Amino acid sequence: MDPRKRETEQLEAEIARAEQQIANECISVGKQISELDHTETRSAELNKYLHSVRTLRKSEDDFRNDISRIRDTVRKIQELETSIAENDRRSRQIAKEREAKYVELGAGAYTVFKNISDRDRYRPFFEEILKLDLEIERFEGDLKALEQEKKDKGILDKIRYKGREFVVRGSISKIEKQKMKAFADAGAKVADSEFGQRTAGELRLLFDFAAERKRAMDDLLQEAKRLREEIEGHKGTLKQYGIDGKPDGRCDELEKRIGDVRRELEVMYSWMGQLFIDKDLRNELAHSQLSAKYEIISAMRQNIARKRGQISRLKAELEIEELQKKEKQLRQRRKQLEEELKVKERQIAVVDLEIHAGQRRIDDLKRVITGEAPYTDAPPLPPTPDFYGGRGPT
Repeated sequence: MDPRKRETEQLEAEIARAEQQIANECISVGKQISELDHTETRSAELNKYLHSVRTLRKSEDDFRNDISRIRDTVRKIQELETSIAENDRRSRQIAKEREAKYVELGAGAYTVFKNISDRDRYRPFFEEILKLDLEIERFEGDLKALEQEKKDKGILDKIRYKGREFVVRGSISKIEKQKMKAFADAGAKVADSEFGQRTAGELRLLFDFAAERKRAMDDLLQEAKRLREEIEGHKGTLKQYGIDGKPDGRCDELEKRIGDVRRELEVMYSWMGQLFIDKDLRNELAHSQLSAKYEIISAMRQNIARKRGQISRLKAELEIEELQKKEKQLRQRRKQLEEELKVKERQIAVVDLEIHAGQRRIDDLKRVITGEAPYTDAPPLPPTPDFYGGRGPT
């Protein structure tokens, strides 16, 4: 490669780096100008840029505040949902603690029920237990009857009676198991009634425990309701931002808009910096750092101008050489074409000669046909000349 081309490429690379540095410096100057404590300047164009910067910064702050509020609202919803889940877990635990006392509560209440005079009003609580007790009494009566019958029987008959007794006792055992469930059902019903006022001692403590657990469950239920209402309020806040599901998409959109605003700010800063340098606003914006930046950028621009001049001279030299080289080639080609043209002209002359000879021969042959002259062979054509001077065609 020609050294001048390498030098040109190197200079262009240096200019590109310098221009990028100038662009960065102009952005820095614009930022510094925007941070200065001033309201208006004499430059209407600079005031327009400053107004745009203030508007863009406010937009960026608004977007960031929106993102912060959205994420804070989402965090609150998540915290509330966690509290609701914990309430549900605690409520289920309390319900299990309460249910664990139902059998004992139902059995104790049934004992009290059997010993009070006004049982009819509480009978619905214990209806199933009463039915099961009647069945047990019937089966126990059957057992007594079987025992009475087998007294006077022989050994084989007594063995058969034992089988029947086993079946009856099995039925009683099955009913006893059903009775435990009936106690639990009765305990669940009576626990929320005023029947506890008819009790005392340990049974009264059981009723108090069930009532306390019920109040705790009701409190948790009310708290969960309040928390859900609070969640709905926060969801209403999210809807104001167009969010009706996951907020990530909206936050991503706002982040993108912040990125767009920041790019617009970079443009504004760049334009402000360029304006400061191009219009030399050092007297209007007296600031040591800005003045220093002005000197740096001006020096860099002068350096770029010198390098562009070098590039122009180098390119002109290279182009002159290319044009001279091309001119030489074209002149050689022109000379070649001129020589070829001379050959073609001589070839045309030979062709014309052959055409003329042919026409004379046709006239002679026509006289032979009319009988004006005898037929003779055509004379030979002269030899073809050497058009290329012994060099052959090129």
